[in-house]
Amino acid sequence: ESALLREIGLEVNMTKTCVVARDTTRVLASCPVVRWKRAIGTPVGHDEDAMSKWCVSAAAKSSVLFDRLPELHPLMAIRLLTLCGVPRMNHIQRTTPPAIVAPAIKLFDSMTTKALHGVLKVDKLSDLSLLLASLPCRLGGLGVRPASRVAPYAYECSRREWSNGDEDPVKQSARTLEIEAELLREAIGENTDIAAHVRSAGKGKLWLTAPGGDQRLCREMGDTLLPDP
Repeated sequence: ESALLREIGLEVNMTKTCVVARDTTRVLASCPVVRWKRAIGTPVGHDEDAMSKWCVSAAAKSSVLFDRLPELHPLMAIRLLTLCGVPRMNHIQRTTPPAIVAPAIKLFDSMTTKALHGVLKVDKLSDLSLLLASLPCRLGGLGVRPASRVAPYAYECSRREWSNGDEDPVKQSARTLEIEAELLREAIGENTDIAAHVRSAGKGKLWLTAPGGDQRLCREMGDTLLPDP
């Protein structure tokens, strides 16, 4: 195989190489054949059960951070939770099909919620309080967004971004706004209390930001998506 690769100008270190294939019975002289492999921090291949288990083990590693957050001052702990904790599954969400990563997401969300309870020194937050905490800071929340809410969108956006690399940035921005709006509508549902809160926060944000994309987003959230009754 090495000779064939050299003919097309490729030099491959076979000691660090494997072939990912559905059929692992085929034997290659220079490298092993496997059904799945971790590559650049994400599982790729055909063994969905093994890939899902790897995702769960990757999510479980975040417990080291989450378990220590309640020991810190709440203001510092919340910032670490939103900036360093919640994004920890972003890469896997964007590169792994939702069905495979679902068990890991469920575990990760439970650890995130447990950490939030610990930081706030409460036994259990109401569903309404958890929903409010999951909203972006610009809309009056804490930014502790459940990974399960965004995983399907994250994967689809990543796939489309890869396949449409030359797409007009304006169209990409519009699609991002559309997806974020859909996430917000899905989170709020029929909860009129949260809808009123988001409407007020979105409009109030207009007075605190300079003109730009963020202002447009807040206007969309406050007026078009959540119009006054």
